[in-house]
Amino acid sequence: MSTNKPAPKEYQVEKVLDYRKSTTTGQDEYLIQWKNYPPSENSWEPESNLNAATLQEARRVKVAWHLRETLLQGVLARSQANNNNAAAPANNDVAIKEENSDDNNYDTLASKVDLHEITSTRQNRRILQRIIQNDVDLTQLFIVEADDEENRRYDGLHSGNNFVPSVTTTSSSRGRRSRRTNNNNNNDSSSKSDDMGWLGYFIGKSHTLTNLHIGSLLKGEEHIEPFWTGIQQNRSITSLRFGGCNLLRGNILNKLDPFFRYNGKLTKIELTECTLGMNGAKQFAHALGECTLKKSLRVVRLDDNDLTDRGLKKIIAALELHENIEALTISDNNVGREGCRALGRYLTFTSGVLQDLNLSYNRIDDEGLTMLVDGLGATTIGSDGGVRNCALKQLCLTGNSSISSSGLRTVTSLMTTPTCQLEQLWLYHMNIGDEGAAVLADGLAKNKSLRKLWFNPATCGIT
Repeated sequence: MSTNKPAPKEYQVEKVLDYRKSTTTGQDEYLIQWKNYPPSENSWEPESNLNAATLQEARRVKVAWHLRETLLQGVLARSQANNNNAAAPANNDVAIKEENSDDNNYDTLASKVDLHEITSTRQNRRILQRIIQNDVDLTQLFIVEADDEENRRYDGLHSGNNFVPSVTTTSSSRGRRSRRTNNNNNNDSSSKSDDMGWLGYFIGKSHTLTNLHIGSLLKGEEHIEPFWTGIQQNRSITSLRFGGCNLLRGNILNKLDPFFRYNGKLTKIELTECTLGMNGAKQFAHALGECTLKKSLRVVRLDDNDLTDRGLKKIIAALELHENIEALTISDNNVGREGCRALGRYLTFTSGVLQDLNLSYNRIDDEGLTMLVDGLGATTIGSDGGVRNCALKQLCLTGNSSISSSGLRTVTSLMTTPTCQLEQLWLYHMNIGDEGAAVLADGLAKNKSLRKLWFNPATCGIT
């Protein structure tokens, strides 16, 4: 006699909904929504039960969960601080209101403000006027000091777009007439100017400014604060660059939270010589987390910011939320094996989109390079379910002197794959020697995509 047993249920993952750390086993668990099953069938599954494609989505959910927790802790901390301020004596409340009242009157004064009295130079006055008029020819702006290297670099090429902040700015003159006599002279200096406050205000209102380069920050904080408040309101900037700025002073990146959260046009963030360290890396990772709401980011460039492996790991965790990064630069940041390990994991699910990777002048050795190439060579599954092969077209490894012929062999193995799209490769100042030259020659002979090789035998130990 035969018995008809019901066929076992087939489960296919529809979506990863949430993440938690099991209180009993300590393992990572994910809430899974099963395809063609009602919500009542949703279940918590350990990471070991997930396949490769689902695990990629699960990792993004985990990173998002941690970022939400970090944001929640920040909100709670600010709420507690506000409660403490509310409990302060009444005379302190009055003092706080008086201190902030001058920062909130830009809207009131904007319609009647005299640009001659709020700017320190004729050049700054012209720039403010063009921003106010939404001049379509003023799409990029450089904030620099008159005598610094950034100003000289752009002098002649972009000198008309250089805004030089006043070092005599005070916070008590916004829109008010100075005490100088009205003699119609052509003096461009004013001890009661508010260049930065008004610049931030008008940038916040701009619809045409797309590229903002901040190459200098003034020493005082009292007149910088309104500048950041204004920048928060901008929704037109597509590229934001900080060069040579101490972003930790005043927690600048945290102050720009609303800008990162709501500007759906931001495609590029660049930090150069900002000496972030671990604390700065945490703030930048938080900023990247804010950007995920709009999914617009395409280019991240970090040059000479003293990240080290620890800082890079924080940033990579936030980058995992961004599926559309096309160009990534992490150069001169003292990155070694642990940083390569984190970056390699990131590359396993972004290599199908990433086209430009610059890792020059770090501490990458053969083992670290192998981790990176393994990530680049992984076949990934896109959010649409389609298979993505490595899309990398430019790779820069210049200045990583610990890479030898052994590490270079992993790169040539990537170059000889049928799906390789690499077009440009930089290999200056490495230690590959004659053996590495032979390995490279063999890889080039089998590669069909490379168009340019930036390479000098004299800097690579080749006889």
